Amino acid sequence: MRTLAGNSPCKPEWKRLFADRFAEYYKDWLPADRTAIDVLNLLRIPYIPFWSFGESLPVVVQGTSDPSSLGAAYEVLGRLIETDLEWTKVLSGEILAAPVSIAVRTPKEVWLGEHHAKALEGVNNARRHGFMDVLFYITNSLISKPQDELLSAARRATTHTFGWPIGVVLDGDERPRATNDGIFAETKPRAGGDPAYEYWALTTAGDFYSLLSLIEDDRDPEALFVDTRIARTAEALLYCARLYRNLGASANATIRFTVSYTGIKGRELSNSVNFLRPPRTWQNLVEDRVAARVDFLWSGTL
Repeated sequence: MRTLAGNSPCKPEWKRLFADRFAEYYKDWLPADRTAIDVLNLLRIPYIPFWSFGESLPVVVQGTSDPSSLGAAYEVLGRLIETDLEWTKVLSGEILAAPVSIAVRTPKEVWLGEHHAKALEGVNNARRHGFMDVLFYITNSLISKPQDELLSAARRATTHTFGWPIGVVLDGDERPRATNDGIFAETKPRAGGDPAYEYWALTTAGDFYSLLSLIEDDRDPEALFVDTRIARTAEALLYCARLYRNLGASANATIRFTVSYTGIKGRELSNSVNFLRPPRTWQNLVEDRVAARVDFLWSGTL
């Protein structure tokens, strides 16, 4: 009977000890030109504290391309088991059976398309040329909350920086409304008040979408304020973290976060504060829309 023995410690003296004590377990399946030390140098499970908590799988989240990762270590172990301890096949990189694919959860296209269309109509009616889109959702776990809990979580997640905060919750005629899928709200510019337009929607599964007009259109329509865009993106990330904390998202959930800007062609990069504006400007002459996406792990805390 063949026996597989691996190791978790990495210190050289421990490897030598393991090689001496377990040498007999390797003799019947290791090639003649290989030693137990050769096995232990490759067949090991590194200790990475981050993966000691929660339910996320490093093989799924990180993949196996990084030789120092947990995913790569498990791939070597799996390859050895798959090939019935054929060490030469492990080293030659013989292709294993394809792993079971894990589908990435995404928002419903109908829901996103419907609210995006409503938001576009609203921002155009408000005569705002540029706007910021924010979309984020959890790809590997589920949330299921009723509309009243969504409203409470959204109200407590807002961060006030300037103008309407992302996901603003007002009372009266512009209060959030309930739908079968969740809740949504639309805030229009006010005469003598905040000139911004915002539309946002939140599903019972925790998917969030928002469209917010650019403050630059009311101060300098030909500009794009770098400091303001950085602040808004940071606010959106903070709102995302607070919202999922309030909704009780599972620790180590994977969040897909996307920010895009539309109506930016011809604008010059600038700053909202006059004395910070550079003497030389950079003008965008090509793209009218840009977007960036990032996936990250939700730790469960801020």
